[in-house]
Amino acid sequence: MRASIAVLVIALLCCGCAGRGLLPEAESREAAAFFAGAASRFPLPASSSFSGVVEKGGDAFPFIAGVNARGGGDESIGLFDPMGRVVMLVSGNGTVLALEAGPVAGPLAPLGGKKMPAKDLSLGRILWGAPGYPVGGGECRLSGDGGWQFSDGRQTLRTDPDRRFIAVAEYTIADRSVSVSYPGREMATLPPLVRFEVLGASIELRRDTEE
Repeated sequence: MRASIAVLVIALLCCGCAGRGLLPEAESREAAAFFAGAASRFPLPASSSFSGVVEKGGDAFPFIAGVNARGGGDESIGLFDPMGRVVMLVSGNGTVLALEAGPVAGPLAPLGGKKMPAKDLSLGRILWGAPGYPVGGGECRLSGDGGWQFSDGRQTLRTDPDRRFIAVAEYTIADRSVSVSYPGREMATLPPLVRFEVLGASIELRRDTEE
C-alpha cells in the first residue's frame, strides 16, 4: 500500500510538470513507478566487499572496503589499505554520517572527524545501485540521452537510455555535491563498479563479493 501511494504521489507531481515540457501523464506514471520500485529493491540486511582506488591530483591510493547495512539506517563502511591499515571508517544511523580518518587516509584526510547531517540517506543503497534517499516527490523528465530523470532537491537520478536501471546520480550531502556513476552497468542487478566524485577526488569501488 505504501509503495502504491508513493507511486501515485510522484506521478501526480510529475504530471503537474508536463505543461512545462516534461513527461506526459502516461509516461510520467511509468517513470514514477520505475523510481519508486528502484528504491524498494535494496536488500536488507546486506553486506559486500570491494576493492578500489582513490585518485586525486594525479596520485592513486588503492584500498579494500567492507560494507554492512543492517537496516533501520544502521550502516557501516570500512576502507583499508592493502596492508590492512584504516583509511576511513564511515557509520550512519539514518540521521547523521560520522567519518573517522585512519592513519593512511591520504586525500580523504580532510573528511576525518566530521559528522554530517544526512537524514534518510543510505550509502548502502547507493552502492547497490538504488536511490540514496527515499523517493517520494519531485519532478520526472527526459534526460538528454532519452532516459528518465527524477529530481527532488536532494538527489537527481538518471536512467540508462533504455530506462532499465539508474546509471548516474547526483546527491547533496551536508551541502556538498556528490556525483555517482555505475560504469559498465548493463542490467538492473548489483552494479559491478561504483564511482564517486567528491571534493576533487575520484573514488572507484569494484564489487568483490556479495553475501
